[in-house]
Amino acid sequence: CDFEEALRCILQHSHPLPAERLPLAGAYGRLLREDVVATEDFPPFDRSAMDGWAARADDCSEIFQVVDEIRAGEWKPRTLKHGEAVAVATGAALPCNGLVVVPQEEGVPEANAVRFRIQPGHAKYIRRRGEDWKAGTVLVCKRSRLNAGALAMLAQAGHCSALVSRLPRVLHLVTGDELAAPDAGREPGQVRDVNSVLISALMRNRTAKFVQRRLPEKLDAAQVRADLDDSIDMLLVSGGASVGRHDGTALLLEQLGFTLHIRGVLARPGRPLLFGSNGHRIAFGLPGNPLAHWVCFYMYVLPALRALEGAHTPLSFLNGRLAASVGAGAPGIGMFIPAAAIAAEDGWLVKALHWNSSGDITPLLHANALLHRPAGAKPLPAGAVVQFLFSEEATIHDGGMTEAHGENKTEVHAHFRHRPSTDG
Repeated sequence: CDFEEALRCILQHSHPLPAERLPLAGAYGRLLREDVVATEDFPPFDRSAMDGWAARADDCSEIFQVVDEIRAGEWKPRTLKHGEAVAVATGAALPCNGLVVVPQEEGVPEANAVRFRIQPGHAKYIRRRGEDWKAGTVLVCKRSRLNAGALAMLAQAGHCSALVSRLPRVLHLVTGDELAAPDAGREPGQVRDVNSVLISALMRNRTAKFVQRRLPEKLDAAQVRADLDDSIDMLLVSGGASVGRHDGTALLLEQLGFTLHIRGVLARPGRPLLFGSNGHRIAFGLPGNPLAHWVCFYMYVLPALRALEGAHTPLSFLNGRLAASVGAGAPGIGMFIPAAAIAAEDGWLVKALHWNSSGDITPLLHANALLHRPAGAKPLPAGAVVQFLFSEEATIHDGGMTEAHGENKTEVHAHFRHRPSTDG
């Protein structure tokens, strides 16, 4: 199947996990599972926006008797007569309707009185009741990610907890006798274990509970069952996803009770991808090469992880212009090329990064996007319009992008100038 069919299948079997109610202090980053509605207006009363004096808006007196003082947090309702004013602090509740606030800078205090340099009718400086929101307003919508601002709004509205998605529990199993730990000696014929570090880093900022294990190449289903208890929602197996004599991930998943729905996709890197389900649990067999891991994570694993939270967010492909020409696509198979994308004056500028094979991780140093090349695509010149997908290394806000690490900006531009491109 192609990547679109694969993604539809994955999302079809990635069911939202149960919700849980958490205090606001523990809800940061979680996905909200219900609309949160204001139970009262905010501000809940007219309040002073400045330190100064409150007086009637229709009062043209030359001098005002200061009949009271109201601090923030105090409640002192009273009706003001002509020629009367009350001293108010910023945030103080006004004592009655029909008032304005004259800021402190516009008043000349006298004994128990004040003269204003301006007419009260020319002053405002009031935060009116309900100007931020009215009772019944939906403050934060269902499926919103609770950031600091959303949590502050809930607190302001008097909500002390939030109904959010339970954290998905993810188990990552790394296989392959040819792998040597980064801190261990490498025997002849071995390579360093990159995938453990790569997947761990990609999962670091996710709202999920993540556990990682190393397994021998001869996988033992009974050994895996000890880790794969009922609490695991997603299983990731690195390596052994292809069809070689020593590739046992498909058999392992079947022995663990998973029904395999995907046995390879018509896209690379990541063509030997496996995907299966077992009740509420889902599993991925990730091709062993690290570049394939990176592509498969963004194309398939991350959308599934979001779906488990209850956020069926489609992949958001954007249009951009090529910074340099690219060659023809592969016949019969689509490609997702690691790329660097930057904001230009007239849109996005996208540079396909050079890669030698799906085991080559050098483009990941600068990659913040995946450039999509359909099967059999024709060569394209610089300036041609292409579709690309951002990875989380770029922070996207309302259609714009801020590079997550500003110090890399020069390196990215240098990469645009000096690195050749390829479709691999």
